[in-house]
Amino acid sequence: MKIIAFLLCGVLSPALCAHTGGVVDLKCPLDGTEFKSWQDFSGTSYGLRLDLKREGLIAQPWALAQCPKCHFPLFKTNLSEDEKSELRTIVAGNRFIRAAKSRNPYFALAVLQEELQAPPKKIAESYLYASWLAEENNPGSYRAFAKRAIEWFDLAAGRPAEADDAKNSRQISIYLPIELSRRVGEFDEAKQRINDAADLNKTKIKWLPGALADEKRLVAAKDASPHDMGKPGDASK
Repeated sequence: MKIIAFLLCGVLSPALCAHTGGVVDLKCPLDGTEFKSWQDFSGTSYGLRLDLKREGLIAQPWALAQCPKCHFPLFKTNLSEDEKSELRTIVAGNRFIRAAKSRNPYFALAVLQEELQAPPKKIAESYLYASWLAEENNPGSYRAFAKRAIEWFDLAAGRPAEADDAKNSRQISIYLPIELSRRVGEFDEAKQRINDAADLNKTKIKWLPGALADEKRLVAAKDASPHDMGKPGDASK
């Protein structure tokens, strides 16, 4: 991967800037197409939204390059021949082609991961990232992506969790559908999920109790707007 351009987020003093990125030369591992694409290199976060989107001098989600020819999202470049064969079949399929037309690389990735039968939480996260992109580029798609994320987080939450890391991951998968149900305006659903989320009262995740308290207040107020964690009265911009 060759870097052909570099940008320090438009701020003259490097000390004041933490989001870096650049245009790089890439090559699609499936069809060999060579192209240029923006890539994020680093960033600094100083806040967190209730949907876990980081705020600050940072790209959220990170830029995901797509081949301009076959539209494969380059989430992985070191592929075996068997993997390439399977992926070529998927990206040539009608379902992936329809997803690629959305011009949302994370939506295309989520559909690709579904076809690959990836872990539910991985798929859910890709739909969540697709929803973040949709907020800025295609607000009309936000609801559809958020609803798909809810479905896959629900599947992830239904899996057994023994180790502490697995328990934390499961609790996040229980929590995020509360927030996403609120964001799409399904307040009764969000309220029921809060009432059903007994697991979240035994969490080791430090931010989760405060986030739940925020959710309760926002759901009661029928507020569907994005909010920073810990600041339920101030909508994110």
